[in-house]
Amino acid sequence: MIDLKKLNTENRNFFTMNIDTKDTFTICRIINNEDKKVADAVEKILPAIAAAIDNIVDKLKKGGAAFLSWSRYFRTSRYFRCS
Repeated sequence: MIDLKKLNTENRNFFTMNIDTKDTFTICRIINNEDKKVADAVEKILPAIAAAIDNIVDKLKKGGAAFLSWSRYFRTSRYFRCS
């Protein structure tokens, strides 16, 4: 299980420091460069993502239900449970 308290997703990003002082093209380049990191990170865990999806689909086919909880504070879903 991932310890969410150890994640640094809400820390200040060094590469976006002072982004508000940059010209539009530079802002777009900075955002694009940061977005590229997401695809690389997802690619590293594709087997785990596929296994999780297969597990969820299997449970849903057996009559299970999916529950998603949204947190405004964290601006993300906190958990996904399939029963």
